[in-house]
Amino acid sequence: MTVLSWNDVLNSAQPLFPQGTALSVGSFDGPHRGHCALFNAVFSAAEKESLVPGIVTFTKALPGIKHPVSYAGDIATLSERLNQYKNKGFDFVVLVDFDDSFSRMGGEVFFTVLMNKLNMRFIAEGQDFRCGYKGSYGMAEITDFILQNGIRAQFLDLVQTDGKRISSSEVRRQIQKGNFSLVTELLERPFLLEIPETSYLIEKKTFVVKRSLLYQVSPETGSYKVLLNGSVPAVLIAASEKLMISLAEENPQSDFATVGHLKYVLF
Repeated sequence: MTVLSWNDVLNSAQPLFPQGTALSVGSFDGPHRGHCALFNAVFSAAEKESLVPGIVTFTKALPGIKHPVSYAGDIATLSERLNQYKNKGFDFVVLVDFDDSFSRMGGEVFFTVLMNKLNMRFIAEGQDFRCGYKGSYGMAEITDFILQNGIRAQFLDLVQTDGKRISSSEVRRQIQKGNFSLVTELLERPFLLEIPETSYLIEKKTFVVKRSLLYQVSPETGSYKVLLNGSVPAVLIAASEKLMISLAEENPQSDFATVGHLKYVLF
């Protein structure tokens, strides 16, 4: 899977994909089941029309940029998101830094770049999708643009489970509540929490992670059975300011030296 920056796209002297592309644009934090409907629409169009399937997303999830004070944290790190996009089958990803310049870009300008630089021939989005300066470019404006330029679009209904919309915000809420069986169902895989290298041991069997160092969302309180680095049984206790991870009692001879560097926790 090719990873491009937004500057790579802007600075291209000619369309990067002469064959044409099928795209979806969004934060896609997770990604989760609700995103898969969009992804499947992209793959379907790409197969039928011999297009290259791609995704345009952001280096950081947009809610964390727009509402940093109230934001609970990302579901997945950028590296995990890229890994998931690759596993889903995308040929390329465009990563956008949502800086001041990009935030002021008009929706028509943005779509013109997608058309001219990425040779966009199809796009799939949710019906509530908006882009451009202050979200002024929505389904009506996009429809006008694609009709004028011979581009196909598919606007999908929101994906629901038990009558509730599947969204990244809902997944974050369930992670905070510690409902990891539901989180696994919504993500279609276990929740993976990456551990910062600045975390520390307080004894051979207990590892401490300060919440202030986490960029991802985590459970607010509770005790959880987890796997360290995908295979080592442990118990994670979530307290107000920190997470404490202890090796499971069924490993009486083990300590964190046998685990190696602690990289991630699977819930």
